Amino acid sequence: MNRDAVGGTREQDLEAIISRLQRFNHEIVLLRNISRLFAEMERPIESTLYTLVHMIPEAMRFPTLASARVKLARDEYASANFQQTQWSTTTPLTTPEGVVGELEVNYTELPPQVSSDEVFLPEERSLVSAIGVEVSLYLERKENERVRQQLQREIELYSSILKHDLRNDLGLVVSSIDLARMMHGEESPQLDDLLSTAQAVCQRMTSLLNVFAPQEQEVVRDIVALVEQATRAEAQAHPKLKITLDKSAVTGPLVVPASRLLPSVFENLLRNASKYAGQEAHVNVRIRRLDNRVEITVSDNGPGIPQDVLPRLFQRGASSSGSGLGLYLSREVVKSLNGTIELAESEMGGATFRVLLPLSL
Repeated sequence: MNRDAVGGTREQDLEAIISRLQRFNHEIVLLRNISRLFAEMERPIESTLYTLVHMIPEAMRFPTLASARVKLARDEYASANFQQTQWSTTTPLTTPEGVVGELEVNYTELPPQVSSDEVFLPEERSLVSAIGVEVSLYLERKENERVRQQLQREIELYSSILKHDLRNDLGLVVSSIDLARMMHGEESPQLDDLLSTAQAVCQRMTSLLNVFAPQEQEVVRDIVALVEQATRAEAQAHPKLKITLDKSAVTGPLVVPASRLLPSVFENLLRNASKYAGQEAHVNVRIRRLDNRVEITVSDNGPGIPQDVLPRLFQRGASSSGSGLGLYLSREVVKSLNGTIELAESEMGGATFRVLLPLSL
């Protein structure tokens, strides 16, 4: 072997070493920047993941041809040049709940002088796996933070609910018991109704007191089952209230974010309908799916909402009767689940409330 050949081999080896060191440096810089990015927990998840997928290609062997995507159950975040090709490597994103998505890195075209089965080096695949672990931990922290904030909001709302619902319910219990005593000795349907009302109210009070008590019972997340429970409870509490539940458009379980306070929203809407719709109160409850959300409407045949109350309907103390505080709390509970509640156009002549909640996958 002549000296020129030996010198050429050494130069090639040196260039290969330099190239590996440069890639290694890019990987270190990328992981450091990802760590800093994921430390910004106040930053919206959309912004964080979009930034991430545009950072990853810089650490690949052919950065101008590389693209990246984070795909979750309902959303995906891809670099501007992303397109699905056969030259890709993926890694699952896992949390304690299981696999929640995947991280995919690919090349938009086959890099020059590279065979199809050697597009990604082993160290590149290892890097993608390491990034996947970091993304998984980040998603877990974000979910834990969301749950913590939701629980904090619910705890704050709970004290208000106690002051509002329990005070009103206690008044109803006392009135029912007094009337029952006046009618003592007379067997009549009215007496049975009053006793049923008192019993149902007491049960609701007990359930409310147990909302945050330690318990093993799982929170109901199927919105159909949850609304059915609420309608049964209110039908027992108000025997003269006619409730129609329309779930004909529902073809399967509709799972919403877990909340022990969500049943109180529908109980409050049904209780208000019974209170204001009069002796022939009729309430129609409808459930249907709208893409990734579920819509629940509660309509009554009462007189509707007075015009002067509409602008402040969901504010504290919107009416002297106390229903304003109930609607305020209902809105706060729904908002804590990233949902909405609003007054909608009524088909029955009274009030219609429309609740939209996100579905959980």
